[in-house]
Amino acid sequence: MHKYNGSYSCNLDVGCFYLALWSFSMPTSYRSIVDMSQKTFNISLVGMKFHTPPFDLHNEIQRSTLTLRREPSNKHDHNAVQVLIMEHKVGYVDKESAAKISPFLDQEVSYQIEVGKIGPNSIKLKLLLNISQPPVKAPKPSSLNKAGIYKISVEKDKYVYIGQSTKINVRIQNHWDDLTYGNHTNKYLQAQWNEQGDENFSAHVIEHVPEEINSSLAQQRWLAEREQYWISEYRKSHICLNITDGEIIETKSALREFDAENKAHDQCVKEKKKIIKAEIEKLEVKARELRNMTYEREEKVNKILEYIRKNSGIIGFFLGSASKQAIESKEKELDIFLPLLTASQAELKLVWNKIFELKEKHRSLKTIKQQERFINNKLIGFGVYRSSKKRIY
Repeated sequence: MHKYNGSYSCNLDVGCFYLALWSFSMPTSYRSIVDMSQKTFNISLVGMKFHTPPFDLHNEIQRSTLTLRREPSNKHDHNAVQVLIMEHKVGYVDKESAAKISPFLDQEVSYQIEVGKIGPNSIKLKLLLNISQPPVKAPKPSSLNKAGIYKISVEKDKYVYIGQSTKINVRIQNHWDDLTYGNHTNKYLQAQWNEQGDENFSAHVIEHVPEEINSSLAQQRWLAEREQYWISEYRKSHICLNITDGEIIETKSALREFDAENKAHDQCVKEKKKIIKAEIEKLEVKARELRNMTYEREEKVNKILEYIRKNSGIIGFFLGSASKQAIESKEKELDIFLPLLTASQAELKLVWNKIFELKEKHRSLKTIKQQERFINNKLIGFGVYRSSKKRIY
């Protein structure tokens, strides 16, 4: 192992060096057998807090050689890759990257490591693998390298794999590279490649993103929806090799638009809630006025009814002192106040219903974080726990 041009070169297979020298002395027709290709991975050193090497890691990593070592016996991750400095374990390669690079390390390929951004909890690394087997050139299913849904066919649609990309031709080449190197994330597609060979694989464009969709966020949502549609269609005939469902790819531009959309949504929610709150307060003032008016009318009506009851009928005959004319006057007064009481009661009921309706609307307006918390609590109630770290939906 040696440091070269600011990077760390760790040769796990010394024989590759002699093989490369030998290739220069061979005829051209034989050199293609040992042509080297380089594959780059952006990986992260994580789990540093669980390891205490006898040196300051953040200083030592700048000048020492880094070594990667497979740890297939790791009970948490059979793809685990240790990161060592001077044979001292300082952490692990992040889990997602470990799954991609472990097949290469198992083949003992040579590699270089460049140290990138150093953070308190993780350190960015650039891994350059020297592969002895060059990738197979992939077909270009589209004359325009644009966004859309593609299909990888095995033996003319005996099996299919559905995918999405903003640059289909580039994505197809990535699939062919991963399949050539034997580290494709879809084990079923990889198994078919190993069994059938690249000559039985083909790629086709199913749909391009419509021209009128020019927003990155709208594009990613369209791609996720259409990818899921085609996955579901091919699953009906049991030939779909996709393991996961269609999903939104969180590109930087889509995330920026999504964050802006959320910010605008939250601002709109706050403004609407402010307007509703002001309307509720106004209606509550009106409700208090109507309630006082209703109480006054109820009291007036009750007094009139009590007067009429005491001074009419048999009781009025024996006890009443009011004249017939006075009772008739009270009855006319009752005819006036009773409809007024009924009207104020009805109006008060309408105002309270409106206040209740507005309060419900005020409660239903939620910011994005409040929506997520509400949905998660609902799911937890059904025993479902969301572990996805996806931000866009």
